[in-house]
Amino acid sequence: LIALALACSGSPEVTPAGPQAPPEVRAGKEGTKLDDHMKEHFRDATIAMEAWVGGNFPSAESHLGYLAKHPAPKGIPDSAMAHVEKMQEAALRAATPAAPSDTARAFADLGAACGGCHEASGVKPQIVLSDAPKASEDVQPHMIGHLWAVRAMWIGLVTNDADVWVRGATHLSGDPLHGEAFEIGEMPEHLLEFAKSVHAHGAKARDAEDSKARLE
Repeated sequence: LIALALACSGSPEVTPAGPQAPPEVRAGKEGTKLDDHMKEHFRDATIAMEAWVGGNFPSAESHLGYLAKHPAPKGIPDSAMAHVEKMQEAALRAATPAAPSDTARAFADLGAACGGCHEASGVKPQIVLSDAPKASEDVQPHMIGHLWAVRAMWIGLVTNDADVWVRGATHLSGDPLHGEAFEIGEMPEHLLEFAKSVHAHGAKARDAEDSKARLE
């Protein structure tokens, strides 16, 4: 996830496909304060991650700052509190200007802390993931496919759902676009390397055997 976030956030000369609506969460005991609190956490974390990948750093920092300072609600099991603290610490690191590799690591740690908290609490959030978009050789639909894949992998990390993670990684590992799709003829070498790296990281992520490997 770290390498993938770096590759996506560093891709030059490509206009982002635009934001997606936050995914719907169906979790735990509907209507409880704890349930609402966790949904809010997931929404802010997801918006922050996708904003950072899309280059909207002020938005990412705003949502991360909220996560870092938002106190844990009553009802969280003692076994999960350490993960809440790790999440807040990771959110603070991600919100602090730093080298892209450090921010990517912070986001990965944030997602892993959420997953660890869910596991410790015995909770399996039910997050609605839309169907994967159809493969396309046109730039805009192709980039939308990238966003869907990254979101699927993020959901898989946060919920400890290996199947959802693999769905996203598999979608991302397809063939990259070439210069003709960008209407620039022969693709510049640096842009070609970015395109190849995103899909290569997708293939590596697809084959990750455990949660620790997924972070890398």
